[in-house]
Amino acid sequence: LIKREMNCNKKSLNSINLNFLNDFSKMELENFSHLDLSENEIKTIEKGLFTSLLNLKKLDLSSNKLTEIKPFLFSNLTSLRTLI
Repeated sequence: LIKREMNCNKKSLNSINLNFLNDFSKMELENFSHLDLSENEIKTIEKGLFTSLLNLKKLDLSSNKLTEIKPFLFSNLTSLRTLI
């Protein structure tokens, strides 16, 4: 069974770097369809973080403290339908 959703809601995260997804296999990452990072303290997201999330359809970054979104941060997310 492949996990398709990851809920990191209200985890007090303040930044997200490439190590954030290290615990998941390539196959798991490619099959995630929903990623909830809402209601954290996220200020920055490292470029390249979403590279392996090829089938991500929904990404929730609401209620964070993002001050800047790097150019092309979401460019590989060709399946993304909802960005909150």
